[in-house]
Amino acid sequence: MRNARTGIEYSVEGSSWLDRTTAWSRYMDVADFVVPTDNPYLTPTEYYTVFYKGDLRDGENVLTRVQSACVLGRIWGLDDCDCNRQLLTGFRLIEREQNGLFVYCSDDHGKGVGLANHFRTLVVEKFRGLNEDDARAYLGLKDARDYKPVIVITDHFGVKGVRLLTNNESKLDIFRKYSIPAEQVSF
Repeated sequence: MRNARTGIEYSVEGSSWLDRTTAWSRYMDVADFVVPTDNPYLTPTEYYTVFYKGDLRDGENVLTRVQSACVLGRIWGLDDCDCNRQLLTGFRLIEREQNGLFVYCSDDHGKGVGLANHFRTLVVEKFRGLNEDDARAYLGLKDARDYKPVIVITDHFGVKGVRLLTNNESKLDIFRKYSIPAEQVSF
């Protein structure tokens, strides 16, 4: 099957991706999210984990969080990284609303520049006194994330519009580019 918005080929035939399971909530302080068991509509090099709560079909204003992986915040727990707080807050807000979509982009370290370049960016931040965006620019790195698979995921769930949990307004443009109404919910 081909996604009409993005042109991405995907197949759900014979897939168990809609099997229901409950998110492990020991550290997330959330419960009863549905976690598809695989993502057959993505290429083998794209890794996304989808959590959803409630019935998203034909949802006009679905609370949505799209979050890039962060080894520094989630695994090493660095204090100056806001990713861990954003992840937990996203889950909690969706849980409170009892309806929403959370897409975790496992391969998008450091806004898609990769883990090694993410470390380089942190070094430049610390020693040059730059913010993350300026440090990436100093290194000649651009935001390399490709959100087309997120649009495929959104379409698959029948989401017609999103209230996007983000502090980055440019993420709204990704949805709007594919004619999905989007409004920002800062947190």
